Amino acid sequence: VYKQGKKGSLVKSGGDEFEIGIQKVKSVDSTGAGDLYAAGFIYGLNAGQDLKTCGRIGALLGGQVTEVIGAKIEEDKWAEVREKVAGFCQVSE
Repeated sequence: VYKQGKKGSLVKSGGDEFEIGIQKVKSVDSTGAGDLYAAGFIYGLNAGQDLKTCGRIGALLGGQVTEVIGAKIEEDKWAEVREKVAGFCQVSE
């Protein structure tokens, strides 16, 4: 994973490479954005998602945390985040 700030990120493994865009948000503070990106990416991996989906989840969390001062997403935003993550994820049966 190569994070490029406002340009998004690149996710590469073997011959697969994905460009991950950013979440359009009203950014006020980038504190915690990298950590939340990593947390979202690892969550996706743990949930069995493909690398592109992992990157999208990471970008979502990283973007959300920039809307507040500090490194914590506000409690009232988590329901929206969970809904978006569910929309990204593909369930394998």
